[in-house]
Amino acid sequence: MIGNIIFTIAVFIITFGVFYFNYCQKLKRKDYKKLTELNFFIKKYNLNKKILNYQRVLFVTAIINASIISFVATLIYFLPINYAFRFLIAFVLLIALIYSLYEIYGRYLERKWGKNNEL
Repeated sequence: MIGNIIFTIAVFIITFGVFYFNYCQKLKRKDYKKLTELNFFIKKYNLNKKILNYQRVLFVTAIINASIISFVATLIYFLPINYAFRFLIAFVLLIALIYSLYEIYGRYLERKWGKNNEL
């Protein structure tokens, strides 16, 4: 049981570190406009680019991505089934979690920094 928790936390920390380091490098080089996640949120939820806090959005996106990957990796790692079914379950879970968590966070961003909410 403790091994499972340690495995999950280790996967989360490693993936969060990789995502956050990548996002910080993009912010420093002013290259963040090419990030797919950021463009997705801006276009789909009609966010105001002038008042959007890019650093916070990318930090939360890194947490969301790390959570998705660590949850799916832990679940798939400990399932005692065939590898083909593991990959199938992992694919379905990844798509479902990405869609649902990005949708929830996008609606939050729309309420907070949408174009209808001018400062």
